[in-house]
Amino acid sequence: MVRHAESTYNPFHKHDSYGNLELSELGQQQAKDLVDHLPSLEDCIVVLSPLTRTLRTALPYLQTFLDAKEIQNIEEQYFAHQKAYQKLWKEEKIQSYLKDPSRVSRYKLHDKVYMDRRITDFLVPELQDTERSPHLTTSKPTSEKLTPK
Repeated sequence: MVRHAESTYNPFHKHDSYGNLELSELGQQQAKDLVDHLPSLEDCIVVLSPLTRTLRTALPYLQTFLDAKEIQNIEEQYFAHQKAYQKLWKEEKIQSYLKDPSRVSRYKLHDKVYMDRRITDFLVPELQDTERSPHLTTSKPTSEKLTPK
């Protein structure tokens, strides 16, 4: 499981649950390096959060298996769903939306690629752009194992 590569907020220990952050230069390199450590797309699925950094992390991997038209289609669908998520977030309706079992929260973008609105770090608008304590993260560099073999 991979959450995301380093975003532009990670070095500053800031919150982002809105979703517009891009990857830092290091994060872009991490995303490229990740390609060599993941199985074939036919052996797994990719689940993205509505936060842009997850799409940007997955793109180098997806580009090794999918053509440009498929990537473009995934991006168009992703950003349309992200826009709807951000609208709910701005209106402070995202919490109630996600708790309602009758609402759709997972969207199929491709046979093996999904977006799920439920997988974000924080959904509290007051925390957006605020600094968090650096010791609260459990993230590890891609070279480190999160679990033993």
